Amino acid sequence: MTWQSFKQAWLIRFWSPVPAVIAAGILSTYYFGITGTFWAVTGEFTRWGGQLLQLLGVHSEQWGYYQLIHLEGSPLTRIDGRMIIGMFGGCLAAALWANNVKLRLPRSRIRIAQAVAGGIIAGFGARLAMGCNLAAFFTGIPQFSLHAWLFAIATAIGSWFGARFTLLPLFRIPVKMQKVSAASPLTQKPQQARRRFRLGMVVFFAMIGWGLLTAADHPALGLAMLFGIGFGLLIERAQICFTSAFRDMWITGRTVMAKAIIFGMAASAIGIFSYVQLGMAPKIMWAGPNAAIGGLLFGFGIVLAGGCETGWMYRAVEGQVPLLVGWAGQRHRLNAARLVLGRYRRPARHPLAESQPAERLRSLWRTTGHLSTAADRPAAGDRLGETFFPPPGGGPDREGERMKNIIPDYRLDMVGEPCPYPAVATLEAMPSLQKGEILEVVSDCPQSINNIPLDARNHGYTVLDIQQDGPTIRYLIQK
Repeated sequence: MTWQSFKQAWLIRFWSPVPAVIAAGILSTYYFGITGTFWAVTGEFTRWGGQLLQLLGVHSEQWGYYQLIHLEGSPLTRIDGRMIIGMFGGCLAAALWANNVKLRLPRSRIRIAQAVAGGIIAGFGARLAMGCNLAAFFTGIPQFSLHAWLFAIATAIGSWFGARFTLLPLFRIPVKMQKVSAASPLTQKPQQARRRFRLGMVVFFAMIGWGLLTAADHPALGLAMLFGIGFGLLIERAQICFTSAFRDMWITGRTVMAKAIIFGMAASAIGIFSYVQLGMAPKIMWAGPNAAIGGLLFGFGIVLAGGCETGWMYRAVEGQVPLLVGWAGQRHRLNAARLVLGRYRRPARHPLAESQPAERLRSLWRTTGHLSTAADRPAAGDRLGETFFPPPGGGPDREGERMKNIIPDYRLDMVGEPCPYPAVATLEAMPSLQKGEILEVVSDCPQSINNIPLDARNHGYTVLDIQQDGPTIRYLIQK
């Protein structure tokens, strides 16, 4: 393999979500074994909010919630803080490699309102449940914590309501197919792409060097930072989005990301079980009404906002304004600090959670040498090679045909619209095509590369070509 082919395949093109999520599950297992904690982000963001309030003269350290999670130290002296810094560095490096950095302005102000309102609701739910879809789901279930199962079920239900709500006419921007006589021109500037790739390499090696230097004096902090870089690369290159896993099931019936997460949790559960057998204590949280209520709020909120914390992190460095302004500004600052209701000596979740037992599934089932995860449930009718491990976007259905040689009949311009709206609009537009007609879909939502082609094929259409033009992705779909 030459450098150019490696660069295109692994550093510029998006990765298949299933292997990437499995890799994230394995990486999170080693992270737990080495640092003693699980991969989680919202708890640390909440500490950042509390310390920002301290700078304003508020004694947030006296609040019941912060007495529980502790405000000592700084992001540079806490394992979670270092890990999150590494995640930002990994996300930024990967986005720069692919020239996937662009200030993406929304078409309508309603997207900002969605991000703000959804972030507040989801953030409150995450704090109530003592975790988000990492600590209370992806890394919580492999810890054999019952609260994570309650949270997962409630989040699925909440996301169903969120999906129905976000498809109301209030949130649908009118989009019409345009009759065209030529394909959209290429807009990527080769020199800019090369400069950004080099800058991404500088960021990547600078973060690696920072982590190694830190590890020399503080091994746990340095290793946490290196793990964070790995997490950041995975979520950005594979566009890992837990919101998509829940939302897509209800809107389009797409389950690729959901299956990927199931496989990732299964792989992680095996490793966590081994560590527990070696004497490590699993991370167990309260299994009470707080987990269910928090999950309902969280599931509704993330769908309304258009992303969760992992999705927010990589989309923020990509320049997606609704996530950058509404999500970061409201959820991780205002919501992480105020909405824990820390003005009271006891946090709001006290009667819902602290009176409940911290349950561990292994103690309930009394299993010996047997693990049971969601992966034990078979997915009927799926073919392993085609359904579980599809390449990103699946590639064109007709080899040798390139977009520049094909003239589309219609264009659907979805630039500026966040997921799931490009995929939904494409599904609605395809039935109006006549046999042989070609639809060009243009979107600057990178996650659509895993969605639009799969939806088209599932409905009997042919994907003639997929072209990544920096931050913009274009598809040619034929009936």
